[in-house]
Amino acid sequence: MDLLAFLTGGFVLFSLCLVAIMLVIRKTVEFFWKNAPTSKLWNNLILVLLPILLGGGVGAIFKTYPYGAEMTSLGDHVVFGVVAGLVSGLLFKVIKGLLGNQIQNMVNSLSTQPTPTPVLPPSNDLGADTNRPSV
Repeated sequence: MDLLAFLTGGFVLFSLCLVAIMLVIRKTVEFFWKNAPTSKLWNNLILVLLPILLGGGVGAIFKTYPYGAEMTSLGDHVVFGVVAGLVSGLLFKVIKGLLGNQIQNMVNSLSTQPTPTPVLPPSNDLGADTNRPSV
């Protein structure tokens, strides 16, 4: 098994798919189980182990995913999925941090630009003398 197989676009895509699946699972469980966000079991065990187990399971099920030329056995696919599950949380935090910084920089640049002064449209009196009272 080649370690460079874990630095491919397919690996990143696999990890991001695990992030998406975990997001759906997490939101669903936290919707129905109101104490889940404060539960030690949920936060310290299930949320840590589930992406790893899910990655291994998905790696075992999807046989035609482009794992790499050298990853042909079921064990290779499972290891690929387990490593993707381990890295998925970190990858999500990195991407969220990068996008968050870019969005914050864009908001800051828009808020520091001076607001333009409004231009009043010309009056409709066509040069009428403003010192005389109107009739």
